[in-house]
Amino acid sequence: MTIMPANRLKLIGWLDTMSNEPIPLNAPSYDPAMNAATRIENLKIWIGDSPDDAELRYMLAMEYAGAGDDAQAVLCFHEAIQTNPQYPPAYHQAARALQRLNRIGEARTMLTNGIPIAQRLGNQHAAGEMTDLLNSLDL
Repeated sequence: MTIMPANRLKLIGWLDTMSNEPIPLNAPSYDPAMNAATRIENLKIWIGDSPDDAELRYMLAMEYAGAGDDAQAVLCFHEAIQTNPQYPPAYHQAARALQRLNRIGEARTMLTNGIPIAQRLGNQHAAGEMTDLLNSLDL
């Protein structure tokens, strides 16, 4: 995964615009609801400018998941995977969102598709996490 340039992190509200430091989640001025909505809107703008950027689509999906909108998150994870099928985190997080939606069969399929991709890319950590999640679905 590439490192996000500072200007992108500022746009989505993850870096302070003055100091270039990450904004702590426990900062007195941190408002999760407002910042999540702002980040979602900013990510949509960036995706409009860079529709082939799977990382931005993944970040948007994570914002929806963090806001409790797993159905929308799953749609965005699917878009990230369509944009770049070689992006293991999208498979893992999509499966987690599908699990929360009790769509276990779809979660299992997502993981069985994602594990070999992670292995092929040498990302054993992601492959291991997805394997653990897949095994937990069978319990």
